[in-house]
Amino acid sequence: MTPPASAPTGPTVLVVDDDAALLRTLQALLEQRQFRVLTAPDGLAALEVVAKQRPSVILLDIDMPKLDGESTALRLRSKPEWRTIPIIMLTGIDEVMDQHLTATLGVVAYLRKPCEPDELYATLQRALGAPVV
Repeated sequence: MTPPASAPTGPTVLVVDDDAALLRTLQALLEQRQFRVLTAPDGLAALEVVAKQRPSVILLDIDMPKLDGESTALRLRSKPEWRTIPIIMLTGIDEVMDQHLTATLGVVAYLRKPCEPDELYATLQRALGAPVV
């Protein structure tokens, strides 16, 4: 009999993306590094998750149905209790958002999809203020 896998013990990451395969991949990668992972398929679902379980950091896709990443980030920043949650934007879009908008949204980094696992981990560690290992 195989012993049950240990539960992740690290920070909680909310991954928000409308690509179900990418959500599964990111969840598996992050859980291997002991992150606790929450997922949401769009911005509206992400807001519900944040209201119930405050994540340590949010990986947020820019281009999604129902509520895009920019609008989701603006709503997150409108609530004082959520303003300090670091947001890392996931993007498949070539253009980079302007610095003013980045500052307004409280985005700490951008990751281009698909990103390398080491780049993902390093970016998460920086966003969480932890040493990069």
